[in-house]
Amino acid sequence: MNLDFAALREVLSDLERLSESSARPLLGKIERLGKFQLDALGVLSACSGFASARQLWLVRYITRGDLKWEALEACAEELRVNGVIEERDGRLSFYGDDFDRIFVKYFAREHGVRCEVQDSNPVQHLQRSIIREVGIQGVGFLTTTSDEDGVAAFRQIASALASPTEAETSFASREDWAQTAYRLFSEHSSIEEIPVVRVNLSLPEFGRLSGIIYFESADALRALPNVIEKLRSFAGRAKEINGAF
Repeated sequence: MNLDFAALREVLSDLERLSESSARPLLGKIERLGKFQLDALGVLSACSGFASARQLWLVRYITRGDLKWEALEACAEELRVNGVIEERDGRLSFYGDDFDRIFVKYFAREHGVRCEVQDSNPVQHLQRSIIREVGIQGVGFLTTTSDEDGVAAFRQIASALASPTEAETSFASREDWAQTAYRLFSEHSSIEEIPVVRVNLSLPEFGRLSGIIYFESADALRALPNVIEKLRSFAGRAKEINGAF
């Protein structure tokens, strides 16, 4: 069975017949939102409970460049006053439960808008947003600490994998990097060096991040010029807001 907005509407109708609809006033508020408000809600709910409105806007602006801060700020206040989102200690949260999250996702989709409530931290959200906007299957992004070069970190993990003892330590301490390196070794076994792109990023509200863009297949690697072009567009927008990419 495919879950879509029509199916959720049917579930809601059943709840109404059981006189439980009063327990879900948020759904009525969501259905009254326009396309821009749904889009803004998607931005503001991407790190529910973990990020400020400013952090969420920075990610959107760098990766897409299509939303002004003043417009998002005003919409955030409107959604907060209407009880769709709440703010605690400077962090925004979606006000509903799991059913409300599913409902808003498919309701927004019916209007051609992406609105998915996530519990990600801001760095995870930034990583996913960059890769989504790059838009090439098989391209990934790993980040490391601000004082560590991404390529150097990858080389260290790659060298450790050659030793059984060090490989076990690498998988225990940096599992995501080790698993990625292992996959890349298998995919690119015919070439001497695994190609990656060094990324150094500095943003207000985020601080400094380092990492690598990697390519999981030969097809993805052939798209390298397109990836570089997209990253340069991110860099241009980061500069506009006193950041660096």
